[in-house]
Amino acid sequence: MSDTTHITISPQGQITIPKSWRNALNVKKGTKIIAHLKKTSQGVAVILSPQPENWTDLVAGSGTGLWSDSDTYISKERSSWK
Repeated sequence: MSDTTHITISPQGQITIPKSWRNALNVKKGTKIIAHLKKTSQGVAVILSPQPENWTDLVAGSGTGLWSDSDTYISKERSSWK
């Protein structure tokens, strides 16, 4: 998905997120948004995403496979202590 628009900063430093973007993000009045600045080759990008209701559910299982052979590693380390 790609959508580009021009947004004006108000005198108070505020912006209005366009309705099409709010619909795409599935956010309503009062929804908390996470804004992330990311450095790119073109400059800095702003990434918006709705704050999850439950952070645990969001990250559960995200580390699966990171330490695929942890038991062998731990056994090897423990045997080196002798």
